Amino acid sequence: MTAHEAAALLGVHYNTVRNRIKAGLYRAEKVHTENGPTWMIERDSLTDNAPTSARQQDVGGVPTSQQEPIQELARAIVKEAGLQRDPEVERAREDMHGKLDTLKHISTLDGATVVALLLVQRAWGLDERLVAGTLGVVGVSFLLAILGLMGVSTWLGSSEAQLRHYTFGRYYWVTFLSICLLWVGVSLFLFALFVAPL
Repeated sequence: MTAHEAAALLGVHYNTVRNRIKAGLYRAEKVHTENGPTWMIERDSLTDNAPTSARQQDVGGVPTSQQEPIQELARAIVKEAGLQRDPEVERAREDMHGKLDTLKHISTLDGATVVALLLVQRAWGLDERLVAGTLGVVGVSFLLAILGLMGVSTWLGSSEAQLRHYTFGRYYWVTFLSICLLWVGVSLFLFALFVAPL
């Protein structure tokens, strides 16, 4: 019988039969057929040297009774080596990514406000003091957003040990001030656009 036939008869994979042949569990010889070399197994050796059910359940040659302690040891090694992520560090990273997105949007809005203000000032000749005040407020908002982006980016590049010291309120004030200044800048822009010309 061929190794493929033996695998079908035993209900195991072909590679399992090949490994058992190599381990000497089955009497077999390699013969050359028209389809290439194949293993021919003596039918009697399948029943004479059949592995016990416990042996079939072993994984990687480790008895079933020892698999759980080995898995626990592997989990401890993975955690100690830092291959398993700390949930607190992951929350800190998510918080930082949220702050990065917010600060990016603020800096984009700051830039759009400046461009719009300059275009409107050029087209309608708005009061230069209002334009300068608006540019100053929006500029400070932009600088705060950039400083916040730099700070959060630096924290994102930190090691997990350093990230454990990250506090969720960090950079909140930078984000808050940037938003407030942007709001004031847009308010001044709208004032210069609609109220001042009257």
